[in-house]
Amino acid sequence: MREYKNISSAFSTLEVLISLLILSIIASFALKPNIEEHIAIRKAAMALQLLQTQLNEAAYYSFLSKTAIKQDMLLDIMKNSQFQDKHISLILRRNTYILRINNKQLRLDIRQNSNGTYTIGCNPSQILCRKIYHRKHNK
Repeated sequence: MREYKNISSAFSTLEVLISLLILSIIASFALKPNIEEHIAIRKAAMALQLLQTQLNEAAYYSFLSKTAIKQDMLLDIMKNSQFQDKHISLILRRNTYILRINNKQLRLDIRQNSNGTYTIGCNPSQILCRKIYHRKHNK
């Protein structure tokens, strides 16, 4: 009978660690733009929620004091909510906001409701609008 030598064809621990390190570096470069876009969408959603809250507070306090909402105060709230970053910008133009995330653009309208409150809305057929407002359906 023949004797078989104990031959191991497995990778050493060092080789496995080096290959995992190389794969993780490659994966990080591939995922970075996608991660940055998700972070920018989250930042935009939080900024719009904060703006909506500030507009609602202004309407609430004017209701409690039984006076009309001061347009100067609303304009200050809207101007202070503008920001511009490397990947995202929210700019006020008249009564609309223009939101830009990387190369995507979204128009957000500010409307006054019949009860004196203000709402910020966009067209739900746009993908960016659905992502910001966490809508799951596709059109």
